[in-house]
Amino acid sequence: MVAVSNAFPPSFQENTVPLKTRQKSALSASRDRRPGSGEATKAALLKAAEKVFAEYGFSTARLDHVADAVGIRRASLLYHFPTKQELYDQVEADIFRELEAYAEQKLRDCKTPWEQLLTLIDVWLEFWTGRPTGARIILRITADITPRINDPIQFAGPIILHFERIIRSGIEQGEFIECNASDLICLLGGSILQYVCIAPHLGPVRSYHPDDPARMAAFRAMVHRAARALLTPPGK
Repeated sequence: MVAVSNAFPPSFQENTVPLKTRQKSALSASRDRRPGSGEATKAALLKAAEKVFAEYGFSTARLDHVADAVGIRRASLLYHFPTKQELYDQVEADIFRELEAYAEQKLRDCKTPWEQLLTLIDVWLEFWTGRPTGARIILRITADITPRINDPIQFAGPIILHFERIIRSGIEQGEFIECNASDLICLLGGSILQYVCIAPHLGPVRSYHPDDPARMAAFRAMVHRAARALLTPPGK
């Protein structure tokens, strides 16, 4: 007779915590939490989780890694985020929400499509350079062969739509040539993510610090030139 194993992979176990276990974890965690410390603990967990997911990816990362980084028990983590998927979703949601808020702030006074596009490029470069863990998470997402089942752009949607509106406006006003906005996201947005993340993988001779002001200014100018070369209509 063939023995049937009831063991599931760790990643499956962490995403399917039984209700009774979650209830016990919540009760145990509540004994550890001081009054008023809940939001601070949650913020610390999200900050630690972003680093863990950036380093290990979703499948390999363990909730224990996050709890250990914050200095709490796993049960306390489960009080705030009952599954690894919920924690990961909140990390991704926070990244894109803060990116969109920063873009809205910087684009407020931009009038023309060119001003808007070049400013948005600068926003992406400044944001991802200042938050390399977020950039690595996004690259891991784009490299995943299986997209988010229900909605692949559940969290990235607003920033993608923002970019598409700028491109559509530029085309309608005759400032940009006819083009596919998705192709431009690959060329412009993708190059920025690679700039932020790829340096350590180029070897010691070619490596650089993405947040070095001079290096960053040179790359920004290059991306601006690329955007103008790609989008400027002939004769303009």
